[in-house]
Amino acid sequence: MAGMAVPRQSRRVPPKERSRSRILAAATRLIAERGLESLSYADIAKAAHISRPLIYFHFKDRDQLFYETVARASQILYERFAEAVAAHGTGLDQIVAVGRAYQAFSEENPREFALMSCYDAKPAGAARPGPAEERVISCDQAIMKLMTAVLARGVRDRSLRKDLGDPLQTALCLWAFTHGLLQVTATQGGGIEDNHGVKPRELVDFGFSLLRSVLERR
Repeated sequence: MAGMAVPRQSRRVPPKERSRSRILAAATRLIAERGLESLSYADIAKAAHISRPLIYFHFKDRDQLFYETVARASQILYERFAEAVAAHGTGLDQIVAVGRAYQAFSEENPREFALMSCYDAKPAGAARPGPAEERVISCDQAIMKLMTAVLARGVRDRSLRKDLGDPLQTALCLWAFTHGLLQVTATQGGGIEDNHGVKPRELVDFGFSLLRSVLERR
Protein backbone atom coordinates (compact mmCIF):
# COMPACT_ATOMS: atom_id res chain seq x y z
CA MET A 1 0.00 0.00 0.00
CA ALA A 2 1.38 3.41 -0.94
CA GLY A 3 2.77 5.40 1.94
CA MET A 4 3.02 2.41 4.23
CA ALA A 5 6.45 1.92 5.80
CA VAL A 6 8.02 -1.42 5.04
CA PRO A 7 9.44 -2.97 8.23
CA ARG A 8 13.13 -3.71 8.09
CA GLN A 9 14.20 -7.30 8.28
CA SER A 10 15.75 -8.01 11.63
CA ARG A 11 19.50 -8.56 11.53
CA ARG A 12 19.79 -9.48 15.16
CA VAL A 13 21.87 -12.53 15.92
CA PRO A 14 19.69 -15.36 17.31
CA PRO A 15 20.13 -15.79 21.09
CA LYS A 16 21.43 -19.35 20.68
CA GLU A 17 24.14 -18.26 18.24
CA ARG A 18 24.98 -15.22 20.34
CA SER A 19 25.47 -17.23 23.53
CA ARG A 20 27.57 -19.81 21.70
CA SER A 21 29.81 -17.08 20.29
CA ARG A 22 30.25 -15.56 23.77
CA ILE A 23 31.26 -18.95 25.18
CA LEU A 24 33.82 -19.51 22.42
CA ALA A 25 35.28 -16.02 22.87
CA ALA A 26 35.57 -16.47 26.65
CA ALA A 27 37.12 -19.93 26.29
CA THR A 28 39.62 -18.66 23.73
CA ARG A 29 40.77 -15.91 26.08
CA LEU A 30 41.03 -18.17 29.12
CA ILE A 31 42.88 -20.97 27.32
CA ALA A 32 45.34 -18.44 25.88
CA GLU A 33 45.92 -16.93 29.32
CA ARG A 34 45.94 -20.04 31.52
CA GLY A 35 46.26 -23.10 29.32
CA LEU A 36 43.75 -25.87 28.69
CA GLU A 37 44.33 -27.79 31.92
CA SER A 38 43.32 -24.80 34.05
CA LEU A 39 40.10 -24.21 32.13
CA SER A 40 36.84 -24.70 34.04
CA TYR A 41 33.22 -24.20 33.05
CA ALA A 42 32.77 -22.02 36.12
CA ASP A 43 35.46 -19.63 34.88
CA ILE A 44 33.97 -19.60 31.37
CA ALA A 45 30.49 -18.89 32.70
CA LYS A 46 31.82 -15.98 34.73
CA ALA A 47 33.84 -14.56 31.84
CA ALA A 48 30.97 -14.93 29.35
CA HIS A 49 28.33 -13.70 31.85
CA ILE A 50 26.15 -16.75 31.32
CA SER A 51 25.05 -19.76 33.36
CA ARG A 52 27.02 -23.00 33.49
CA PRO A 53 24.07 -25.11 32.25
CA LEU A 54 24.04 -23.02 29.08
CA ILE A 55 27.63 -24.05 28.36
CA TYR A 56 26.67 -27.73 28.68
CA PHE A 57 23.77 -27.07 26.32
CA HIS A 58 26.24 -26.05 23.61
CA PHE A 59 29.27 -28.20 24.49
CA LYS A 60 29.10 -31.59 26.17
CA ASP A 61 32.62 -31.44 27.62
CA ARG A 62 35.80 -29.40 27.79
CA ASP A 63 37.47 -31.19 24.90
CA GLN A 64 34.62 -30.42 22.53
CA LEU A 65 34.71 -26.78 23.56
CA PHE A 66 38.48 -26.65 23.06
CA TYR A 67 38.31 -28.15 19.57
CA GLU A 68 35.49 -25.81 18.61
CA THR A 69 37.61 -22.79 19.56
CA VAL A 70 40.55 -24.17 17.57
CA ALA A 71 38.33 -24.92 14.58
CA ARG A 72 37.06 -21.36 14.57
CA ALA A 73 40.60 -19.95 14.74
CA SER A 74 41.80 -22.34 12.03
CA GLN A 75 39.02 -21.27 9.70
CA ILE A 76 39.98 -17.61 10.16
CA LEU A 77 43.60 -18.48 9.39
CA TYR A 78 42.65 -20.44 6.26
CA GLU A 79 40.60 -17.53 4.94
CA ARG A 80 43.57 -15.20 5.48
CA PHE A 81 45.84 -17.56 3.58
CA ALA A 82 43.38 -17.80 0.70
CA GLU A 83 43.14 -14.00 0.51
CA ALA A 84 46.95 -13.69 0.53
CA VAL A 85 47.27 -16.17 -2.33
CA ALA A 86 44.59 -14.43 -4.39
CA ALA A 87 46.36 -11.07 -4.03
CA HIS A 88 49.64 -12.21 -5.64
CA GLY A 89 50.67 -13.63 -8.98
CA THR A 90 53.68 -15.94 -8.77
CA GLY A 91 54.06 -18.97 -6.57
CA LEU A 92 57.02 -17.40 -4.79
CA ASP A 93 55.12 -14.22 -3.94
CA GLN A 94 52.11 -16.26 -2.88
CA ILE A 95 53.98 -18.56 -0.48
CA VAL A 96 55.80 -15.62 1.11
CA ALA A 97 52.45 -13.81 1.39
CA VAL A 98 51.03 -16.83 3.21
CA GLY A 99 53.83 -16.53 5.75
CA ARG A 100 53.20 -12.82 6.18
CA ALA A 101 49.48 -13.52 6.58
CA TYR A 102 50.37 -15.90 9.40
CA GLN A 103 52.48 -13.16 10.98
CA ALA A 104 49.60 -10.68 10.75
CA PHE A 105 47.22 -13.26 12.22
CA SER A 106 49.55 -13.88 15.18
CA GLU A 107 49.88 -10.15 15.88
CA GLU A 108 46.23 -9.22 15.42
CA ASN A 109 44.81 -12.35 17.06
CA PRO A 110 47.33 -13.29 19.77
CA ARG A 111 44.78 -15.29 21.74
CA GLU A 112 43.81 -17.39 18.75
CA PHE A 113 47.48 -17.89 17.90
CA ALA A 114 48.20 -19.04 21.47
CA LEU A 115 45.16 -21.30 21.30
CA MET A 116 46.45 -23.01 18.16
CA SER A 117 49.84 -23.42 19.82
CA CYS A 118 48.06 -25.21 22.69
CA TYR A 119 46.45 -27.51 20.15
CA ASP A 120 49.79 -28.25 18.48
CA ALA A 121 51.32 -29.11 21.86
CA LYS A 122 48.43 -31.37 22.91
CA PRO A 123 49.34 -35.09 22.76
CA ALA A 124 47.44 -37.03 20.13
CA GLY A 125 44.58 -38.98 21.64
CA ALA A 126 44.04 -42.69 21.15
CA ALA A 127 40.30 -42.29 20.69
CA ARG A 128 38.74 -41.53 17.32
CA PRO A 129 38.39 -37.75 16.80
CA GLY A 130 34.96 -36.26 17.43
CA PRO A 131 33.16 -33.93 15.00
CA ALA A 132 34.79 -30.78 16.42
CA GLU A 133 38.30 -32.22 16.20
CA GLU A 134 37.52 -33.54 12.71
CA ARG A 135 36.80 -29.95 11.64
CA VAL A 136 40.19 -28.88 12.97
CA ILE A 137 41.90 -31.69 11.05
CA SER A 138 39.92 -30.87 7.92
CA CYS A 139 40.93 -27.22 8.08
CA ASP A 140 44.56 -28.15 8.68
CA GLN A 141 44.44 -30.40 5.61
CA ALA A 142 42.85 -27.60 3.58
CA ILE A 143 45.70 -25.26 4.56
CA MET A 144 48.29 -27.83 3.49
CA LYS A 145 46.42 -28.39 0.23
CA LEU A 146 46.46 -24.65 -0.41
CA MET A 147 50.18 -24.42 0.29
CA THR A 148 51.10 -27.45 -1.83
CA ALA A 149 49.11 -25.99 -4.74
CA VAL A 150 51.02 -22.72 -4.38
CA LEU A 151 54.36 -24.55 -4.33
CA ALA A 152 53.46 -26.56 -7.42
CA ARG A 153 52.40 -23.34 -9.16
CA GLY A 154 55.68 -21.71 -8.25
CA VAL A 155 57.67 -24.56 -9.79
CA ARG A 156 55.56 -24.33 -12.96
CA ASP A 157 55.89 -20.55 -13.29
CA ARG A 158 59.64 -20.87 -12.56
CA SER A 159 59.56 -18.51 -9.58
CA LEU A 160 60.44 -21.38 -7.21
CA ARG A 161 63.40 -23.70 -7.51
CA LYS A 162 62.48 -26.95 -9.22
CA ASP A 163 64.39 -29.19 -6.77
CA LEU A 164 62.26 -28.39 -3.70
CA GLY A 165 61.16 -32.00 -3.44
CA ASP A 166 57.81 -33.32 -2.27
CA PRO A 167 55.35 -30.37 -2.11
CA LEU A 168 53.53 -31.63 0.99
CA GLN A 169 56.69 -32.22 2.99
CA THR A 170 57.96 -28.81 1.86
CA ALA A 171 54.69 -27.20 2.95
CA LEU A 172 54.85 -28.87 6.36
CA CYS A 173 58.45 -27.71 6.84
CA LEU A 174 57.53 -24.16 5.85
CA TRP A 175 54.64 -24.19 8.31
CA ALA A 176 56.91 -25.50 11.09
CA PHE A 177 59.54 -22.86 10.34
CA THR A 178 57.01 -20.02 10.25
CA HIS A 179 55.06 -21.13 13.30
CA GLY A 180 58.22 -21.65 15.31
CA LEU A 181 59.66 -18.28 14.32
CA LEU A 182 56.45 -16.45 15.24
CA GLN A 183 56.01 -18.35 18.51
CA VAL A 184 59.58 -17.76 19.65
CA THR A 185 59.48 -14.05 18.88
CA ALA A 186 56.07 -13.74 20.56
CA THR A 187 57.04 -15.52 23.77
CA GLN A 188 60.77 -14.84 24.01
CA GLY A 189 61.20 -11.68 21.96
CA GLY A 190 62.20 -9.59 24.96
CA GLY A 191 64.89 -12.06 25.96
CA ILE A 192 66.23 -12.28 22.42
CA GLU A 193 66.55 -8.51 22.26
CA ASP A 194 68.14 -8.24 25.72
CA ASN A 195 70.56 -11.12 25.24
CA HIS A 196 71.43 -10.78 21.57
CA GLY A 197 70.48 -7.22 20.60
CA VAL A 198 68.08 -8.38 17.87
CA LYS A 199 64.59 -6.92 17.86
CA PRO A 200 61.77 -9.46 17.38
CA ARG A 201 60.44 -7.65 14.31
CA GLU A 202 63.90 -7.62 12.74
CA LEU A 203 64.28 -11.34 13.38
CA VAL A 204 60.92 -12.10 11.74
CA ASP A 205 61.82 -9.96 8.72
CA PHE A 206 65.19 -11.69 8.44
CA GLY A 207 63.48 -15.08 8.69
CA PHE A 208 61.13 -14.31 5.82
CA SER A 209 64.03 -12.95 3.77
CA LEU A 210 65.94 -16.15 4.44
CA LEU A 211 62.89 -18.21 3.51
CA ARG A 212 62.51 -16.36 0.23
CA SER A 213 66.17 -16.78 -0.69
CA VAL A 214 65.98 -20.54 -0.06
CA LEU A 215 62.85 -20.97 -2.18
CA GLU A 216 63.60 -18.60 -5.05
CA ARG A 217 64.76 -19.97 -8.37
CA ARG A 218 68.17 -18.67 -9.33
